[in-house]
Amino acid sequence: DVPLPKIIKALNYMSMMFIERIKQLREQCQMPQQQLAAALEMDQATCCKIEKGKSRAKHEQVYIIAGLLKVDKNERNCFDWVLNLIINQLRYEYN
Repeated sequence: DVPLPKIIKALNYMSMMFIERIKQLREQCQMPQQQLAAALEMDQATCCKIEKGKSRAKHEQVYIIAGLLKVDKNERNCFDWVLNLIINQLRYEYN
């Protein structure tokens, strides 16, 4: 069993990796932040907060972002796999 602090640390690390990757891919696609925000039906300030790690994207928004920025299916599956491992461990810890 993995201790809860390690799970939280891993979750924060994955979150930061995802945030950095969103910005990197958005810039590679030459997509303005405003365009991404419009596709997510949010204002640009909220989109900016997500990219800076001050706010979290909802699960469904992650899939919209992945589609818009043409995230490789394997990369998207990797994020899902790690996220599901963390979620399952948290459920185990609290049950």
